[in-house]
Amino acid sequence: MEFPRIRIAVSDCLRGTECRYNGGHAQDDFVNHHLAKYADFYPFCPEAAVLGTPRETIRLVGIGTEVRVIGPKSNNDYTEGLQAYNDKIIPKLTHKNMDGAVVKSRSPSCGLERIKVYQPSGEWHGSKDPMQAGLFTGDLKKAMPHLAIEEEGRLNDAWLRENFMVQAFTSARWREFLASDPTLGQFQAFHR
Repeated sequence: MEFPRIRIAVSDCLRGTECRYNGGHAQDDFVNHHLAKYADFYPFCPEAAVLGTPRETIRLVGIGTEVRVIGPKSNNDYTEGLQAYNDKIIPKLTHKNMDGAVVKSRSPSCGLERIKVYQPSGEWHGSKDPMQAGLFTGDLKKAMPHLAIEEEGRLNDAWLRENFMVQAFTSARWREFLASDPTLGQFQAFHR
């Protein structure tokens, strides 16, 4: 059986683009040397697009019932700009029928989970304070709830990597099958 190429949205810093806050990158071996053999990449970087490079670090801050994206040195609130980026880019990724996404861990915009939400004072009290997905990835999960999404570091775990790849290839096969305008018989055969 020949597998289709998978469509993967990817944090651009993982591809080696120097778009991190310090002007560096976080090039990932699995993404660039293994996954690249099977995937077409659709890179994104909310922070570089909105704040430029280099830039101050940002963090999620709980203010009342909202979570805002704040620069801790300047105290600037970048939430609206980052949200506007999400509102522009995520529909484009949805329209391109992504099969998966690989996001930068520990990023307040791209992290998949366990991103600290700080107090307005700048403090974080461990398990007493909430954690969540980064702003972009949280919105991506809402827009595409069945999308296989994983952080680059977690893809070093063989089981998690296999699970991600199975989900992405299954999505790609299904996408291509539906594009062929299948008959009922072909639909039944697909599931055998």
